[in-house]
Order: sequence, then C-alpha cells, then structure tokens
Amino acid sequence: MSKPTPQYLKWTDVEPTFLQNFQTSILHFIDFEFANSYNAIPKTNEIGISTVSLSNPAEHDSFHVIIRCKKSDKYTFRIHGINSNSLIYPTPGVGFSQFIDYMSKYSGLKIFVVKDEKVGGGDVKVMNSIFKTSDIQYTILTHHMLISCILHHFNVEFDEFSIKGEVNMFYKHLHVSEKCEYHTKLDKKFHCALSDARNTALTVFASLKALCNELVFHNTELIPFYEVPKFDMSDGSSFVLCFCNTFGTRNSVYEILMEEVTYQNGKLIECEKDEMCFEHFVPPQVKGQAHPEIYEKLTSAYPDVENHNEKAFENVSQYLKDHSGMYLVNFGFVYKETDFDFSEMYLKTKLAMCKILYAQCGGKGKFSDLIFYNKIEELGDAILVSQKEKEKTKEFVCNIHKKTEFEKSCVCEVKEKYLRGLEEFAKHREICEQLGKDMKIFFEEVRKLKEKEKKKWEENKEKKLQISEQKKEEEKKSTFQKEGSKTKEKGQQKTQKRESRKQRKLNREKIELRLLKDLQKGNTDDDINNEEEKSTDKKE
Repeated sequence: MSKPTPQYLKWTDVEPTFLQNFQTSILHFIDFEFANSYNAIPKTNEIGISTVSLSNPAEHDSFHVIIRCKKSDKYTFRIHGINSNSLIYPTPGVGFSQFIDYMSKYSGLKIFVVKDEKVGGGDVKVMNSIFKTSDIQYTILTHHMLISCILHHFNVEFDEFSIKGEVNMFYKHLHVSEKCEYHTKLDKKFHCALSDARNTALTVFASLKALCNELVFHNTELIPFYEVPKFDMSDGSSFVLCFCNTFGTRNSVYEILMEEVTYQNGKLIECEKDEMCFEHFVPPQVKGQAHPEIYEKLTSAYPDVENHNEKAFENVSQYLKDHSGMYLVNFGFVYKETDFDFSEMYLKTKLAMCKILYAQCGGKGKFSDLIFYNKIEELGDAILVSQKEKEKTKEFVCNIHKKTEFEKSCVCEVKEKYLRGLEEFAKHREICEQLGKDMKIFFEEVRKLKEKEKKKWEENKEKKLQISEQKKEEEKKSTFQKEGSKTKEKGQQKTQKRESRKQRKLNREKIELRLLKDLQKGNTDDDINNEEEKSTDKKE
C-alpha cells in the first residue's frame, strides 16, 4: 500500500488559475500560536482557521483547537497566555488529525492565507510537517500577497511599501473578531489564533474595499471601515515620544520615559512634567549578574522589587491606555522585547519621524540616519551649553544615574538633547541645506569606497583565478612529467623485458643446438656400433 503524498504548490504557479474565479474561491485564513520560537519546527499550542470566500466576509466555517503541550517558554507565553499541559486537551497527533479532517471537507486545492511578511515562517513549517501524513494539495500565501495580487489584477496603482505599513497598522488596531472560549477568560492582551485568523481576513476585506472600487462584496456591513491616521509634523500635530534603557535582553527594561509633545512653529512643545510617564524597573532576569552597579542602585532605591515593578507597570499601562489612538515614536528599543502592550497606539520609529522632519524642512536626496542623528545630538549639546544649562541638565538626570557612572545616559537627558536638537534643526533652513550636502558627500564617499572594494575584490578574484590557473598548469605539467616518467619507465621495462626475452631465446637456441649436436654425436656412435656388430656377424 503506497503512502499518501501531499502536494505543495508555489503560489506563483497557482495565481493565474486563482484569478479566473478568485471571488468564489474558498480561502482558509490560518494562524498558529507556538509553545516556543527556537525549534526548527515550532511546537504548536493553538490552531485557528477562518474559512471565507473573497466576495463575502461572512464565515463559511471555522476551526479551532488548543493542543496539549508540556510547557511554553516565557516569551511565547507572554504572547498567547496558553497553559495547555492538561489532559483535557488533545495531543499534537490528535489535534493535527482534527485539522486534517477539517481540511478534507473541502475538495481541490486548499489556499491558506497567513498573516506574515513572507512565506516560510513558523506557520508554513508546521503546515508542511502536518501534511506529510496526508494527500492534501495546498498552497500558501501571505495577506500582503493576496492584496497585491487583486490590486494588480485590476491595474490599481499603489505603493507596495506604504500599503504594507498601513495594512499592518490597521490589523494591529482591529479587535472586532470573537476569540475562542479559552482566550475569552484571559486578559485581552493575549493573542488568540482564531481571532487573529478572523482579523486577518477582515483586514484583507477592509483594505480591498477601500482601495479597489471594482470589487463587489456581499454583507458589506461586516467589513470594518479602513482608516489609518497619517503621521505628520504639521503645526498642531501631537504624538508621544518614548525612550527606553534596557540591559539588552528580553523584558529587561530598567528605565522608560514617555511624553506627549506638540509640534508648533518648529518647536516641540512639551506637556506638563506631572503628565509625563517616567518609571524605573528592576529586571528580574539580570539578578545582579550583569551591570552590577546599576542593578545595585536599583535594588537599593526599590528594595520591595515585586511591588515596585507591579506599580510601575500599572502606571506605564495606564499612560498607554490614556493615549490610545495616538502615534508613539520609539527611540531605540524593540517593542517585542518589552512586556508593555503598545497595541492601542500607532507606532512609528525614530528613523521614520526624522525622515519626515528632514523632508518637511526642505531636505532632498538620500537620507543618512547616522549623519542626521549625529547632527541632532551635536545641536542639542550645543544648545544646552550655549544657554549655560549644562549644570541644569542634572535636573534631567534621574537619581539612579546621578549616583552611578553608567555607560548609558539617562533617558531624561537623552530626551532633552533630542528635543533641543530637533528644534534647532527645524528653525534654521541652512542647517538642513548643509546636512543635505554632507549626506551627498557621505553617500558619494560610500559609493567610491564600494567601487574601490569592488575593484579590489575583482583584482583579488583575478589574482585567485591566475593562481588557480597557474596551479592547474603546474599540476598539468607535473602530471605530464609524471606520465612521461611513467612512459619512460614503462619503455625501459618493455626494453628490459624484450632483452630478457631475447636472452632467454638465445639461451634456448644454444641449449637446443647443443642437444642437437649431442643427438647427432649419439647417432654416429650408434652407426659405428651397428657397423661393428654387422662385421662381427659376417666373420662368424
């Protein structure tokens, strides 16, 4: 009996056929929650599927299972909150069989849509592993690929990079889909595979409805309104600046500052001091082993670590909640590596904000973040010195940093430096013009350096090729010499053998000649004897 053979088809091979009847094709929006993120094939905690057709956002059907798993690592547990080691949950084998049974209800090619930046992540690896035991024919694409495919089909002009950013931001703020029974009992911050799959489907419907007028949908009341606020630095625009200091590992924030600012006439107007959020944390991961000085000061200042951290976390969470729907500009940390829930805010990077300000002030050409940041920090330092505020900056430094010589500046000091530097940059057009020239020179130098490196690389490549050819020639010559030597040796051996044969032949001929002579001599003696015998007989 032959084993089942699953057939995975690349989306590029399937796309032309799909576009022939894409609005009636069945799509399976799928999401997984994993127990860990380090295995080659991640261990699965949860699978959620929302099955729809592209013409109708109403669900045809759905599938959900929480799978028994011994233990989730701390990082993934913070994402989904699943503790599924109870016997009430099916084993991976049973859970995957239920998943295959659900998919077997649908005939033909199964089209899976994952919320990912590219095909090949954990979701795809797990699916490929599961379908090894089935004969299911399937293809996988991302929600971005699906949106792009439809827009291209209707010749809609769009900026792919911008659309990706907007769609991702819209998805993060879409919390309309119903969660599974398990997750309805947990804090709302935890991800549910079923609601994430449903929200991915609604994100696709919402973006296509807004961007492509040619599409016709049923049950349009189920499609959320597609709106993503634009981030700009026009007069009156407000946003939150966020600065963090960490020990460089997950969940190791020891200092955070968030402050709402308003951009007005080239100035970043700060809120009242009591309205900003500034907190210290004592990260449990370090336990005094790394950065002992700062850790010692933190534990000295906050001996009741657990209660202090809990209160600080509540204050940060409340600040984020109070500013939900606003843009938060991140200065130098990774959102995922903190334990804070930024999902209610629109996120922007320091780089994106600086690019916008540079363009708004007349900056043109390619943007260098390195040159821009260095200039802003230089301007900020100069302003504080010129206003004789260098001593005053101590007010901006927290007590922990005042008492500790630590390699990282206090976030309060960093904030002041950047605000003053950005304001000085926005006020003076000539600074922007000079910065544009500096960037142009920088990129020209980079280009020349790359050309030089390329030339050097090509020269090295040519040298290596010559050395390789020389080696080949030497090997060839050596081989020829060896072969010539072998040929000569073989010739000598043949000559020796020939001479040996000749000698043996001569020896043989000599022996034969001697034997012949001996034989002839023997015959003569016999004849004489015979004659003598005959003569004797006659006499008698």
